[in-house]
Amino acid sequence: GVIGIFIILINRFSIPLDKVTDIQSRADIIAVIASSGLLLNGLSEFDVITRERDQIALVGYSLKSPWINSNINIQTKAIITWGINTIIKCTPSTSVHIFQGNEVLSRGGVIGFDDSKCVNTINTSTMTILQ
Repeated sequence: GVIGIFIILINRFSIPLDKVTDIQSRADIIAVIASSGLLLNGLSEFDVITRERDQIALVGYSLKSPWINSNINIQTKAIITWGINTIIKCTPSTSVHIFQGNEVLSRGGVIGFDDSKCVNTINTSTMTILQ
């Protein structure tokens, strides 16, 4: 398909524009459509092999309800609780942590054994969020 389109372009640019006939223009259009069809057929036949992700064992304990920082007002607590519960129920995530700067606003789901539910500040500079 790519070779066909490339040949059509070379053919089209090798002939001066005032010498191109209507028949050749129609033939070029049909050739471009045929080459595009070959490209689309090749792409549709291409097999994509997915790689299974490695399973990681979670080490920690599950919170029965989300822990929310005591400095947050009641209306915001309700929104955060709803958000954490929704994320845990509707996505494959098993843990949700909400930060503002270095302060933990809320946690839900599985947290590590070394984490304390009552600690509201942690050192995020040593944490890798995305790898």
